[in-house]
Amino acid sequence: MDGPALSRIVRGGWQVHAGTSADPAAEARRILAFMAAGVSTFETSDTYRHVDDALRLAIAARREAGLPPPRVHGRLTLPCDVEDGCRQVLDRLGAGRIDLLQIQDWALREDRILAACRAVSDLQARGFVGGLGVMNMSEETLQVLWDAGVRPASVQVQLSLLDRRPLTALTGWAGRHGVAVLAYGTLAGGLLDGRWLGRPDPGLRSTGDAPFHAEYRAIVEAFGGWALYQELLAALASIASACSATIPDLALRWVLDRPGVAAALVGASDPARVAAWRRALALRWPDDAEARIDAVLARSPGVPGPVGWLERQADGPFAKAIAASRSAASHIP
Repeated sequence: MDGPALSRIVRGGWQVHAGTSADPAAEARRILAFMAAGVSTFETSDTYRHVDDALRLAIAARREAGLPPPRVHGRLTLPCDVEDGCRQVLDRLGAGRIDLLQIQDWALREDRILAACRAVSDLQARGFVGGLGVMNMSEETLQVLWDAGVRPASVQVQLSLLDRRPLTALTGWAGRHGVAVLAYGTLAGGLLDGRWLGRPDPGLRSTGDAPFHAEYRAIVEAFGGWALYQELLAALASIASACSATIPDLALRWVLDRPGVAAALVGASDPARVAAWRRALALRWPDDAEARIDAVLARSPGVPGPVGWLERQADGPFAKAIAASRSAASHIP
């Protein structure tokens, strides 16, 4: 692959799922354009049904052209029948194997997670699954799985300049056990972007004039509020100007530079974004950049709880967003 290793970028599927209309053929063309630009890996989920439709078309087109198909990371949410869920994913993709099958459980029932991971291991042995992954699980839960003989290849967690929960203990545990960390939310749903610099606090509710994802706006509050968030954006903007980059470039690169982070999930509809990802991977930090960022981060109280805790709070914005996503998916034919 030419240029920086874009395998460290996984193109997410949320922005496609969240769109107002599904056009699998148009989305398949975008997937093929991302691949032509060097992106090899794409994520789908049991809640992203029309993303699977587009991936199926892209897989077929690549095969017809004699080219390697996209690498696909899938996800199943418990409770579910893991084998049946995997077969449904493969049927939708028109594939005989999925590269990485990730298990998540918002109730965090360790007995159920353990049984599901063992079912995935059986599917691996039969050739239907490449790797086993888990999502939104702390090092304590990972240790329970490890002690029971389960060996996940990866753990996917929210990680950004605003949300550094995994850096407390999880990334260290993962590094010691050879488990890759996959980071999502790296750009905080678009809030780690220069367009928000200098803007007054819009409050906690998204509006037409100030649209944002409520769950990531909650992360801003946990980080320390709008004023401290603005200080972070100002520091990033100053650093970005010194190295011909943008705030999203720096936010993405900062995450990828954390020990143990193998790849970051980034949502994008336009394949032209690949140029920005290459720029982020190739940039050279100014000598004082980390110190200037750390000076702001040191004044943040930090997002509360271990990995996954906030996402499991039934009355919180993350849990509500997750419930809305699953409800919407249940109406997708």
